[in-house]
Amino acid sequence: MTDKKLYATKCRIVQSLFVFVFCFGFALSITLPSFAQQKPRVALVLSGGGARGGAHIGVLRVLEREGIPIDLVVGVSYGALVGGLYAAGYSVDNVERIIVGTDWWEITNNSPNRRLSNLNRKPIADRQMLALRLDKLNLKLPYGVFAGQKIQHFLNQLTLGAIYRARNDFDRLSTPFRAIATDILSGEQVVIKNGSLGTAIRASISVPGVFAPISTEQTHLVDGGIVNNLPVDVALDAGADFVIAVDCATPLRTQKHEIEDIIDVIDQAVSFRIEEKKIANRKRAHVLITPDLKKFDGGDFNLSYTLIPIGEKEAEKHIDAIWKALQTLGISKRVEKSRPSILPDDFDFRTWVDIPSDIVIDRVRIEGLERYSQEVFTSRLEKFVNKPISFRKLENESGRFYATGLFQTVDYEVIYHENYTELVFQVLENPPSELKIGLHYDNDFGVSALTELAHQNAYGPVAEFYFRGLLGNLNFAEMDLIFRSSKRLGFLGQIQGWNQDRLYFQNGQRQDAYNEKRFRARLGMQVLFHSWGGFKVGYQVEHVRIRDADSSIGNASKDLPALWLSAGIDTRDDAFLTRHGIYFQTQAKWVHRTFSHKQVQTQLAYFASPHPQLSVGLWSHGGYMTQSAPIYEHFALGGAGHFSNAALRVVGLQRDELRVPRFVSAGISIWSHKKFWGAIPLSAVGIFYQGGLYNNPDQPNTRIHGFGIGGYISTTFLGPIRIDIVSTEKKDIEIYTAVGYAF
Repeated sequence: MTDKKLYATKCRIVQSLFVFVFCFGFALSITLPSFAQQKPRVALVLSGGGARGGAHIGVLRVLEREGIPIDLVVGVSYGALVGGLYAAGYSVDNVERIIVGTDWWEITNNSPNRRLSNLNRKPIADRQMLALRLDKLNLKLPYGVFAGQKIQHFLNQLTLGAIYRARNDFDRLSTPFRAIATDILSGEQVVIKNGSLGTAIRASISVPGVFAPISTEQTHLVDGGIVNNLPVDVALDAGADFVIAVDCATPLRTQKHEIEDIIDVIDQAVSFRIEEKKIANRKRAHVLITPDLKKFDGGDFNLSYTLIPIGEKEAEKHIDAIWKALQTLGISKRVEKSRPSILPDDFDFRTWVDIPSDIVIDRVRIEGLERYSQEVFTSRLEKFVNKPISFRKLENESGRFYATGLFQTVDYEVIYHENYTELVFQVLENPPSELKIGLHYDNDFGVSALTELAHQNAYGPVAEFYFRGLLGNLNFAEMDLIFRSSKRLGFLGQIQGWNQDRLYFQNGQRQDAYNEKRFRARLGMQVLFHSWGGFKVGYQVEHVRIRDADSSIGNASKDLPALWLSAGIDTRDDAFLTRHGIYFQTQAKWVHRTFSHKQVQTQLAYFASPHPQLSVGLWSHGGYMTQSAPIYEHFALGGAGHFSNAALRVVGLQRDELRVPRFVSAGISIWSHKKFWGAIPLSAVGIFYQGGLYNNPDQPNTRIHGFGIGGYISTTFLGPIRIDIVSTEKKDIEIYTAVGYAF
């Protein structure tokens, strides 16, 4: 064979080998597990267990400190929360700071961001009570006690940047990650490995009946612990060589005294299925870490971080065994022992967000709409197209959708396709009618029963119907019908009626009581200004009937037709214990025939929070009425002022203690926000002062100064509880007590 032929033969052999290696290598590459195109070596599996999962943080800290490499995290329920944040690139210290700094009671609150509701919805959102949904008069219970909207916002805030950099692929996160959820439509396990990281965590922690499920076009996803509370098998199926499993789940009850009520019975029955698979997965783990959590309850999320040292202590016991096993597999210690911190030193989870500014959206769509028009919503989302995305604008738009009351949940994700980037909103619709019922107690009126019905048939051009009623020592009913021709302009009809016994005082001493009944019908126009303000104007016919009054007031039965106007601005974050915002409300009417008089009443308040645990409020209140007005039209002052139709609040005075045609007052309050008990979501103590000038017919230009101290607690089921101890500079101490939402 000549040299030329030999050379050609060698070239053909080399070419054949190259083709073989290329084809074999390509075939091999597409069959390997998808952990950034390589097989993971060590997997960490974090179980569910509610707040007991705080021990996971301690285990992670020890593994990181000892240089044990973690190539995959598989998490379920609370384990998905801790594992998902770690996979997103947060250090263990960062994860602890996030868990400790989060007010878990606050982010499970169903109320929308109050600043994003319009003036019609704000009062409805303020009165949470027990809310039920009606669909064509059929009662529809909610999917969960908590909608989970604020938790979704919180998780998006922390993970949007990480999932953007990973292009929705969990294998491209700082640590590859899997979240386990349950599809309640099929009862099957769902392993989430791409898409929105915040949504994956939210799905995995959604305890059925407690949180509304994550709804997609084909599934309803809830807590993955139902089907697999220690998913060692998921890690092994993904190709892990070595699995470290951490089991923080609540064990089965084995003693009769441990089962005390129906909740315990149901929980034990469900736990049997969970336990069966968990036992099998325990055996498949190479190392099993079980922190001693017998004394801890899985429901106290605000104290979960206190379990971190217990997790550390238990993990330290297994370090030698872990390294011995890893060395036999040829796995060496990680050189970099800890991650750098992502969070700034002055981290505040309410304002900080991890999201790049260079994300540009090409397309927008919304999923989950059945009852409402797609076009109505997508027209509002066009502002995101072909512009750099803003997390604040995303959250505000999501919050506005949620604040309409039309949706039980509103979520979004940014999807990165090959040629374009898409913003997708996912919604879970509410029936259009909402029924609220509740109880209220205060020492002005005793126990009252509350009810409210609201109905909206669309979003945009709408017809809105509201009915609210109060039954007790103060009886009140109101019905509003609003036809909105555009998002801002509407025409309204309103009917109101109330019946109450007014107290009568003379020279500061209570004399007697008389009965006051009023019936009012209104027609008018309403204009709304975004979510912060609006005004109404129209004509009303009002009938007033006074009975059992003494000669100084006199019985009466009069018609008082009038032109009326009301205008308002309300940017307060909370109506009951405000931290920041502005409140302005003015009402005016001009009564003609019989008595021709004018009446104007104005309130103005400003609130600021110079420190996270401190809020300061400044307010003023005034009223003016012409002299021709009858005495029963004068402003009734005094008492706690919990109801809109009761006397106006004057610190230190009893209800109805003053009847004046003109007054002006101003005050200041300082509240310190504290957590006195772990189970109480919000507590505060405060001091306040109010001084004013009151044009009392018996004592013109009367100066009254009142001051007091108060305690406030916001509870999940009873509503707000407030106790004020107040007095004036001349009078005995009064105590105002109120429990529940007021009208």
